[in-house]
Amino acid sequence: RASIKAGISVEKEMVTLSVDCLLIESLKISPRASIKVDGETILGKLKNNPEVSVPFDLQWMLIHCDPLRPQRELCTELSATRVIGQTAVQSNAVGLQGPPGPPGSPGIPGVDGIDGERGPNGPPGPPGADGEPGKTGSPGLPGEPGADGLTGPTGSPGPAGSRGQKGEHGLPGPRGPQGKGSPGPPGPPGSEGLPGELGRIGPIGDAGARGPPGPPG
Repeated sequence: RASIKAGISVEKEMVTLSVDCLLIESLKISPRASIKVDGETILGKLKNNPEVSVPFDLQWMLIHCDPLRPQRELCTELSATRVIGQTAVQSNAVGLQGPPGPPGSPGIPGVDGIDGERGPNGPPGPPGADGEPGKTGSPGLPGEPGADGLTGPTGSPGPAGSRGQKGEHGLPGPRGPQGKGSPGPPGPPGSEGLPGELGRIGPIGDAGARGPPGPPG
């Protein structure tokens, strides 16, 4: 059976079928939900039993976002004997098969196909030439202090420095230990001291001697 070129235009409320660039039929459709594109789908199925698919040989398919593109197709890539005329569509008469016609002229180039899958990465290319020196960058931030280095060897004594200025008087030092000198000469008598406090009453003394006779009476 000869192949055909079918165009299906799907709009919001209508779907249109074209065969070999001729309009066949337009039908109204009900609004559809969003289409899932992450799995398989059925392109051909029976009208009375949508669960049954129809086997067919698909040679070439183009999906376009413009629903009016099938109306602008000219089918110039098909042979002139393959284009269906209006008379042939309206008539059911079948004529005798004629002799094979001469080869047709080469068709016009077809539309671009769908992009293929990404190929494997090629081998690394040769190193490029050295570029020009870059501009001097801005000074970097101060770095962190480094660790303490090892102690170096003792250096030779340096020359004597100049005499410094006289310092301030220091604080009195602590009292020194007692000296060990020889005793000095007695000092002069001191001044008379103040009277002392009244002493205690002493004990009763011994009886005194008998006194002399008194004067005559």
